[in-house]
Amino acid sequence: MTTTHPASLQRGPHYDSPARQRRPLHRLYSTELANLLNEHTLGQPDGGFTVTLTDDGKPERYVPGGRGAYVVAISGHEYRVPASVFFSKFSDDESRCIVFRTWLDRTGWRPTTLTEGVGAWHDPDTGDITFDLVRFFPDTEDGLGHDSAEAFAKLHQQKAYAELDEAGELADVWTLPAR
Repeated sequence: MTTTHPASLQRGPHYDSPARQRRPLHRLYSTELANLLNEHTLGQPDGGFTVTLTDDGKPERYVPGGRGAYVVAISGHEYRVPASVFFSKFSDDESRCIVFRTWLDRTGWRPTTLTEGVGAWHDPDTGDITFDLVRFFPDTEDGLGHDSAEAFAKLHQQKAYAELDEAGELADVWTLPAR
């Protein structure tokens, strides 16, 4: 099955190749993923994470180095679940990992560059946990990284986008004006 993406999401002819589609995200459960999906990380409003995924689907912190980076969610692939449901219905690490991996498999997305990843956020306004595909924009001295991230966030109708420091830690959250 061929998937078409907006021009901003094109991944080239290799994206829908049979070899790429056969490469599964192995291991529904991993300690690293369980640690990201736990109540300590996502249980509190505004809690969340952003990671890249290795070829075997293992989460890995995005470390931009240099001047840091901005992170923007890509619209159209998100999955929302009330936090109360996520932590009661899916009360153990393995079931939360299965929910996350199932969502990720349904998106059809596979990491193709180090500027793409996944994230989750506990929205304080709605009480929902949202899983997102994300794009990283390395910060640049001329401000182009920030400008690109802001334009991408507006294009994808986001409330905000995050700024990471050079170690990959959250440095700031940029809120966009209400639409």
